[in-house]
Amino acid sequence: MSDGRDHEAAVWAEHGAGTTSNDAAPIISSKLTELLHASTWIQTPQQLFIKGKGRHAKLTGRLLGGHVSSMESLLVRCNCQACSESLDGQAVFSLLEWFEHAGMDSQDKDVANLSTVQTKAPMGVLGDWLRAAAVHFGGQRLIGQQVFVYWYGTPRPRKRGLHVEQKYGVWYEAAIRGFNPETGEHCIRYKETSSHAQRTWERDTYNVFLPAAHVHFGPEKPR
Repeated sequence: MSDGRDHEAAVWAEHGAGTTSNDAAPIISSKLTELLHASTWIQTPQQLFIKGKGRHAKLTGRLLGGHVSSMESLLVRCNCQACSESLDGQAVFSLLEWFEHAGMDSQDKDVANLSTVQTKAPMGVLGDWLRAAAVHFGGQRLIGQQVFVYWYGTPRPRKRGLHVEQKYGVWYEAAIRGFNPETGEHCIRYKETSSHAQRTWERDTYNVFLPAAHVHFGPEKPR
């Protein structure tokens, strides 16, 4: 990616994401305020539940979503006591880091080991919820449709008089190219940002869990 989306990966590096320690430091930053706002747009399970080990034997958290389906990109806000008391309680981890926070072994880091907690519904498995929600979203029928995906960490400078105010969050246009019913992932391809006269598409494709992503369907991006 050659545009502002490159910066989003740098946000993680800057704030310590991707560490491999057993108790990875939470991702805390004013830059991620936009993520917490964007997470209110998605209808994810009310809580995630993980059976960890040691002092984090049982953890709950809220799935905040993400625009790529990997465990390094899907984010969760931890509700454990230590995280709730730290820096205004904004303790945000990638799913992979949340497993590490819970003291899980490498072979146990899988969405099959994350349970969902919802009102008036039995406890389920996150992977099952993602698959069912993707089908409910439209599944195979969405192939060929246009969608806008929100990248919450991409810089969006806004000029106010002589000053430039640094904001975050940019909508990118994409097309849905495929669907995997076994995982619930949709395959999308982004529009080339340098093309204005006609729609041309990037070569690379990305897998995304649409029910857990910050997306908008329609001919125009939200304002």
